[in-house]
Amino acid sequence: MLGQVWVLFFPYGGAYLGAHWLDGVATIVVGFLILHASILIFKTTIMRLTEGFDPSSIETYSKTISEVPGVIAVQGIEPRWLGDQVVMKIGVYLDDDTNLKTAFMIGEKVEHALMAQYDILDADVMAYPVSLRDNPANVD
Repeated sequence: MLGQVWVLFFPYGGAYLGAHWLDGVATIVVGFLILHASILIFKTTIMRLTEGFDPSSIETYSKTISEVPGVIAVQGIEPRWLGDQVVMKIGVYLDDDTNLKTAFMIGEKVEHALMAQYDILDADVMAYPVSLRDNPANVD
């Protein structure tokens, strides 16, 4: 058994032992492995270059943001790749009576929660009054 495995890793091993067909089989197997790896790399690269993002991860981010105290709802999340790091633009709805300092602190909490849990590079959080929730024309 060990001799058979060794033959696959030894160049021209099949021809050396008289099993000429083994070199062809090894070539096909290696070719399929290279093809599989190239397809995976292509899919990942195309997704990042077109700023595509997995919808399930956006849903996970949204759930984490919703759990931050003071956040009533998530207006939107726009993640994108910056090299191999993720940066985000996030909109959250806060209570209409939230003052500026509190809104800023809630935004910082959202940013830190995402950075700690998902290892993102940066998040820009914008706060909107919840009264604008039903009128999306007033929101970026």
